Amino acid sequence: MLQTFTAPYRRRRVLVLVSLTFLMSKPTLQALAGLALLTIVFTFPLSTSPASTALDLGPDTRLFLWTLSWDVHAFVHAPLAIFDANIFFPQLRTLAYSEHQIGSALIAAPVLLATGDPLLAMNLTLLLSCLLSGLGAFVLARELGLGLAGAWFCAIVFAFAPPRLLRLGQLHLATVQWIPFCLALVHRFARGGTTRHAVGAALLFTLQAWSGGQSGLFLALSVASLLLYSLVSASFRPTSSWWRDALLAAGIVAGLNAPMALPYFQVRSELGLSRSLAEAQVWSPNAESFAASPSHAHRWLRRTLGWEDRVERHAMAFLFPGMIPIVMGLLALFKRKRAPVARARPWTRWLDATALGFVALAALIEAAGGVRFGALSASGGGRALVLALVVVGIRLAVDRKTRFADGLRGSYASWASARMGIPAGFYVWLLLLSLWASLGPSFGLYEALYHVLPGFDFIRVPSRLTLLSVLALAVLGGYGVERWAARSRLMAVGLCAMTLVELAAFPLDAHAYMLRPSPMDEWLSARDDDGAVAVFPIPDPFDEIASARSHSAYMLSSIVHFRPLVNGYSGFTPKEHENLFRELSTFPDAVGVSRLRAMGVRYAVFHRAGFSDEWWEALASRCEALSLSLMASFDEGRVYAIDRQ
Repeated sequence: MLQTFTAPYRRRRVLVLVSLTFLMSKPTLQALAGLALLTIVFTFPLSTSPASTALDLGPDTRLFLWTLSWDVHAFVHAPLAIFDANIFFPQLRTLAYSEHQIGSALIAAPVLLATGDPLLAMNLTLLLSCLLSGLGAFVLARELGLGLAGAWFCAIVFAFAPPRLLRLGQLHLATVQWIPFCLALVHRFARGGTTRHAVGAALLFTLQAWSGGQSGLFLALSVASLLLYSLVSASFRPTSSWWRDALLAAGIVAGLNAPMALPYFQVRSELGLSRSLAEAQVWSPNAESFAASPSHAHRWLRRTLGWEDRVERHAMAFLFPGMIPIVMGLLALFKRKRAPVARARPWTRWLDATALGFVALAALIEAAGGVRFGALSASGGGRALVLALVVVGIRLAVDRKTRFADGLRGSYASWASARMGIPAGFYVWLLLLSLWASLGPSFGLYEALYHVLPGFDFIRVPSRLTLLSVLALAVLGGYGVERWAARSRLMAVGLCAMTLVELAAFPLDAHAYMLRPSPMDEWLSARDDDGAVAVFPIPDPFDEIASARSHSAYMLSSIVHFRPLVNGYSGFTPKEHENLFRELSTFPDAVGVSRLRAMGVRYAVFHRAGFSDEWWEALASRCEALSLSLMASFDEGRVYAIDRQ
């Protein structure tokens, strides 16, 4: 018991317990236990067989497994060279060709180092992200003043709604668990917090940015918008010196994230790594995507309405969050109590809002480089700005005494106070803006952000922004449930239970998955040298499917030895390697041998399964003619030495 410990140890333990009070209150512990059970159920059979099943996305799943394995390997052997991964030899900073996922690797490292099983480590990281996403939403809801019923609803929606849960196979998008935790601390700081809340938010932001660059960018947009909203709504009241805390938090974020961001901007500068607007347009969601969901209730509803075939054929993503969350979110927008009297007159408030809207529209058009929507188009924001000036003139003629800020602030503060409160009113804007941006370049906002924000051009799929929409809807839906809880606690519990039934999509489409290193890789692992390797066959890069399948398999097999590897699969392939792979598609030949020798590649590995019987029988004579020395032979393949050492 506590009193049996020595005094110094007792004091340290008490300090640790006190520091965890924010997370370890009784309702939060109950939520942790309940969400753990729900995670097991909603992710079945992945949750019961994490070492032998996977939500297999083919090459991408192999990329995630390799990334975690490389990160942990680098933690142990060469942490300062972590971005110089072993793929696409002899290129540097190749980890920056895709998400580095260092934040997830920190979670996976104990499992991977203890078991040597990257599949188990990845799946446990994914399952934990599901649990923590729900817990973070619960903590955020409680910070905003929601009761237990509303907080539970918020947790259920963010953890298990299809737009988030069904990204569980995409490691860099599933691990968004730190977003609600960070926003909760920003809210706490804004409503009277201190330095420790600012520092905590900075550290949580870093964890999210390290877990996924795109989700880190989403969180950066959310935090910046929340701070601006708090300032404009006059709800920003930290008790400490806010400018000092802001500088401290910014310093922490810059110091911890600049080393991670720099390789990406170097690769972008040197090799042109970016996503074009045309690519984002191709991946923009269509109308069917917003009706798509794999849950059993939603499938039944679509079949009943006769929509199933159309949605199944055309949907590009699962973006339907559920009927109950939508209805509860709409319910939160209805007035529930008397609003404070706004100081500005109604006409003043409407004219102020209209003028601000035209100014925002002008800025949007300029940032996007012009917009076109149907028959409407504008190449610049001049006309919108002229309209804003006209409205300002009318407004000054109507009311010269009221300040513009007071009119707008009073109007929205009055509206939000009567519904969900001013702090939670932020999530109305977050929902609308994130949903708007998720529609893609055709609708303006995404294109404006693409041109204005550094790093936004790394995002290829605009619909990923709906991760923020789901969180905002979960918060607003929590306020809708609180309306029912005020009438009947049993009714609120019933709404949460009905939401679980509506969102249930288990069993997930998880398949048996096994990692089997080839005997050639095991032979390379036993060698003392660190010579580079090229693995064959290499498909022609024009065959994108075969190339992705082959290179991702070779890359994953390399975790046995982590030698420099000519092959590679990632979110980006350098032009130099596209040309090299095209040349090596007919290897072994004189041109290919000469290129590999010039690059300093030592070994060529041939996988028997990739070649025809006739080609395989001729391999020995072709290699002998090119002075390639046979080093090892197995039923599965052969290893040849390329260099002349």
